[in-house]
Amino acid sequence: MKIVYLTGVAGSGKSSLCNYIKSVNPQIEVVSYSSILKEFLEAKSKCNISQEEMRTKSASVITPEDINAVDTLLLDIINNLKKTNHVIVDSHAVTYEQYGFRTTPFKTSILNELNFELLISLYCSTNSIIKRISANPQGRPMLGPEEISYAINLQNSLVLNYGIILNKPVYFLNTDKDLLYISEWINKKLS
Repeated sequence: MKIVYLTGVAGSGKSSLCNYIKSVNPQIEVVSYSSILKEFLEAKSKCNISQEEMRTKSASVITPEDINAVDTLLLDIINNLKKTNHVIVDSHAVTYEQYGFRTTPFKTSILNELNFELLISLYCSTNSIIKRISANPQGRPMLGPEEISYAINLQNSLVLNYGIILNKPVYFLNTDKDLLYISEWINKKLS
């Protein structure tokens, strides 16, 4: 079974695309990194933390040590799921902080163990991201066009490095295009 790394900045369409992919092929498992992180933080702090709070407070509530612990949890979850299903990991490692941006990439050892078969980075126009976040903020900060463009470039640089480390091609998919077409393309790649 294949493991897919699906990334893109907030508002790039990861969740929408995952919903399309599941509608085309319900046998594919989608693992949300942020959901695993949320569960981990709640267990650690013994209180509820919303996705909105995680996005708003980000680095003030999520440490690099938390990310390392969640990466190990993710590896265990994927190793279990990939026995019977293809797995898509919905994740993004670039966050906007009060001081600028922060990335929390996988350690090389974890990345090599995950050994993603397919690396995909989503992008779209800055106007599309502004419209999507304006319509449904969910704690995501509203950035200007230059900051959004910079965040997209950082996210793309990170996934490109993953591709170099794993010696795998990286696909950059434009979510201003038809998401159903993109989801069918991904399903064909998994066949």
